[in-house]
Amino acid sequence: FFVALGDTIYADFASPALPQPQAKSLTDFRTKHSEVYASHYGLNLLAELRASTAIFATIDDHEVTNDFAGGAQAKVDARFASSTGRINQTLLYKNAMQAFQEFNPLRQEFYDTVGGDGRMDGARKLYRYRTFGRDAALYILDARSFRDLPVRRADRNDPSDVARFRADT
Repeated sequence: FFVALGDTIYADFASPALPQPQAKSLTDFRTKHSEVYASHYGLNLLAELRASTAIFATIDDHEVTNDFAGGAQAKVDARFASSTGRINQTLLYKNAMQAFQEFNPLRQEFYDTVGGDGRMDGARKLYRYRTFGRDAALYILDARSFRDLPVRRADRNDPSDVARFRADT
């Protein structure tokens, strides 16, 4: 099998098929995926790989936009037009995930109500695992959809900044 660990497209860079700096609509994201999976110079090596090998795919950041934190409030990141809810609840994120799901062999699964802070409630479920007999297991993680914003490092020589760091973490 082959594990595709994200960055399968670069939705946040202009390209010949989509010469704008950021894919936004569902059509834009589909265009970016189609460009990656198309033949180039008479070759389509991804098609050959996908025809002959089991693929386990997940996202990283560029399927949506660089270094996004899906669990953060949308209003803290100007790249997301929505000012309410979390980044993983915005139209940009949902369009990106819909196109990703269409171009990768994944079941459409969503979390039920998980509780807590709500960041996972009803969200698309990309985390999964497969076992291979009793001897092996493969875990595919989703390291972006529910991620918090990075915590600013502490100045270890400043007790008040160390306290701020502890509170933030």
